[in-house]
Amino acid sequence: MKISSILPSLLFIILVLFSTSCSNTPVNESLFNNYFEPQPATNLFASRSVPDEPATKEDIAKTKKMMSNSAKGIEAYNNHQYGEAIKYFATYMDLVGNKNEEINFYLGVSYLAENQVEKAKEIFTRLSKKSSKVRKAEAEWYLVLTLLKDNDISGAQKGLNKIVKKKKHRYHEKALSLKQKIEKHLASLK
Repeated sequence: MKISSILPSLLFIILVLFSTSCSNTPVNESLFNNYFEPQPATNLFASRSVPDEPATKEDIAKTKKMMSNSAKGIEAYNNHQYGEAIKYFATYMDLVGNKNEEINFYLGVSYLAENQVEKAKEIFTRLSKKSSKVRKAEAEWYLVLTLLKDNDISGAQKGLNKIVKKKKHRYHEKALSLKQKIEKHLASLK
C-alpha cells in the first residue's frame, strides 16, 4: 500500500480531530461563562470605613486617598477594567484592611474576571463566612462560580447543594439551574 493512497484519509482524520478539539470548550468553562455576571457596583463608599472626624492632617490625607481609591476602583470595575480596579481596591485595602465588605466583594469579582482564581477563592470564602446576609449570599454564589472556573466540580456541587437547600437564598434559582446542568453533564460522561 502506498502512502499516497492513505494520505488523504489520514489528513481528513487529523483535520476532524483537530477541529473538534479546538471547538470544544470544557463544560465547566462554558457553564462559568453562562452564569458569571459581574454585578454593577452601587455603593461608592461605605461610611463605616471612614473615620468619624479625622483629627490630624495625616488622617485627612489618608481618608482622601481611601475615598479616591474606592471611587476610582468602582469606576474601573463598572467599566469592566478589572485589572485597574484590582490596583485601586488593593491600595484601598492596604489603607483600611478588610473592613469594607463592598470593596472586598468587588475585588473578588475583579480577581475572578481576571482569572486570578486563588485570590478570588480566598475573598469569597472569607465573605461567605463573615458577612452580612446579602454579601454572604453573593459570596456563596461567586465562590461556586470560582470553584467551577477552577475546575473543582465537586467543590462547586457542594456549594450549590448548600444554596439550593435554602429556598429563600438570593441565588436559589440560578444555583438549581446550574446544579441540574452539571448533573446532566456528569451523567452523560457515564
